[in-house]
Amino acid sequence: MPNNNTTTNQKQKGEPVKNEELLQQMLGADQGIFTTLALDRIEYSPLNYRKHYDQEELEQFAAELSNHGIIQSLLVRPLENGKYQIVIGERRHRAAIQAKLHEAPVRIVSLTDEQVIELQLAENQQRVNPHPMDEAQAVGTMQQRNMTIEEIALRLGKSKAFIYTRIKLLSLIEPFREMFYASKITIHDAVNIATLAEASQKELFDSNCANWKKQKDYQLNNLPYYLKQYKYELSNAPFDTKNKTLLPGVGACTHCPFNSATAKSLFPEYGKQATCSNKDCFRGKCTAQLVNNFTAAFEQHLPEALLFYGEPGKDFQTIQQIMPEAGELPRYDKYDVTIIEPPAMPNPDHYDDEEGGLDQERYEQDVDEYETELEEYQQLVNSKKILTGLLLANCKITPLQFSPEKRSAAGSKVYATSKSVQEAIREKTATPELLAGEIERLKEREQRSQTLDKEKIQLQVHEQCKVQLENKDAINKLKPTAEDKVAALLIIYESIHPSTKDQVKKVLFSAKDLSDKEKFYNRLSNLTPQESSYLVRQALLSKPESKYPNQVNGYVLYSVAKAAGTPINDIERQQSEKANKRQSKMKERVKDLQVRIKKMKPAA
Repeated sequence: MPNNNTTTNQKQKGEPVKNEELLQQMLGADQGIFTTLALDRIEYSPLNYRKHYDQEELEQFAAELSNHGIIQSLLVRPLENGKYQIVIGERRHRAAIQAKLHEAPVRIVSLTDEQVIELQLAENQQRVNPHPMDEAQAVGTMQQRNMTIEEIALRLGKSKAFIYTRIKLLSLIEPFREMFYASKITIHDAVNIATLAEASQKELFDSNCANWKKQKDYQLNNLPYYLKQYKYELSNAPFDTKNKTLLPGVGACTHCPFNSATAKSLFPEYGKQATCSNKDCFRGKCTAQLVNNFTAAFEQHLPEALLFYGEPGKDFQTIQQIMPEAGELPRYDKYDVTIIEPPAMPNPDHYDDEEGGLDQERYEQDVDEYETELEEYQQLVNSKKILTGLLLANCKITPLQFSPEKRSAAGSKVYATSKSVQEAIREKTATPELLAGEIERLKEREQRSQTLDKEKIQLQVHEQCKVQLENKDAINKLKPTAEDKVAALLIIYESIHPSTKDQVKKVLFSAKDLSDKEKFYNRLSNLTPQESSYLVRQALLSKPESKYPNQVNGYVLYSVAKAAGTPINDIERQQSEKANKRQSKMKERVKDLQVRIKKMKPAA
């Protein structure tokens, strides 16, 4: 019976154990059978963690075997299917196949899976300059056997940092492992790449390394630059890195293996700054936070539109899925609109005179200007010419007010402030250009003030008219005027459907009439009775409801047409004749069906 106790004093001390000594301890008195087996009766062991064999070295080894044969026996164990499985000697077996040998010397022993793993670990541990990837796979095998980091370090005679580095290499995807074995990337490159999530590694490989086998002298240059595209500084994350529930099934960033800060005790160079190397997870959390922020902002600000820098990103598609109403809002490019911000109240602390006191005159000037600008701003808000919107950019939601019209180049000119001009004059640093700009600014401000004056007057007139009509006996006190007729014609004109209005313009108005509000008013007031009737009837005809007799518009149109001499009697007579014929046919059909019913036997 084989001895399953593989623990030795040498292993406990971290010293390498020779295969033969270890094998003898396992087998006890039964040292196995030495014989020869055909190569096709020998299978590879799935327990062997070493998966890579350099093709060029195998070819050289095969050439030696062709001349000298296999000198050292393969260690194999019997299988239930009548074949044998390699415990030690897979490289020799592969080379023998390439050398076109047919059989190999073997030593057949009975071993458990646990003993096979132990022997393979010991055998590979004794190899000279093993590849770091093979060392990593050996460490992985030991972990699968529930060995602790301390036990693995002791067994291999290595530091804990060495073990953790090899564990990190186990995260390397197969295409990069192949490059690593081919010496196309260094161990430092391999460890850095292995810090990325699997999806990011695949994207990095597909984008930059997919054709490495076709390039003779391939080198992966600028790797640090490429890696930055997959790493994110958690200090700048737009979400709470301690939030455990932001993304379901993920948890907080604080103890995530893709957070470089979690490994700073073992890899100080990675822990200088907390960096996330899981691109999909980081972006997923950004999107989740964006959705949360958007939902809160949507409920708080009730936006009338959404703004983006260019086209909406993929994150907005997620928002639409959760909030379909957001997708129904109009969208604008921020660069194509004018952002409207309320003016800032002047701060008296910023108005010092030459003696250090308050420059009252300059301060009052700027307060007057502020009040003018504030009135303009409030006028814009009340006129509903500006919209409340949410700007979606860089995982952030910013509420703002804007005008859908893009500010003209002339209207976007920036002048020096009154404060800066006064300071330049006081300090004798003013230039002709600065003062000329101030003159232009003052003139523009006065033009805006004059416009605002007119709007104030109009608002008061509007309010007075409204008050007059709110009185209980307002109708009895009203005095009809010719201007009421003009107002009625204007309302009728404005109600005409756009498809009809162009024709009305051509018939009733010249280009000069339409170029000025006063000229347009005069033209309306001078319309002849025939022209007024033409305007009214066109407006009535442009209403879809005028086509239906059960609608008020339809009834009015019928009355207007009848009074205007439209041959309504002829139209009704023609339609009546058609109706009589139709009804006659219907009566005949009904009579025929009734006869058929009488002839039918009653149902049982």
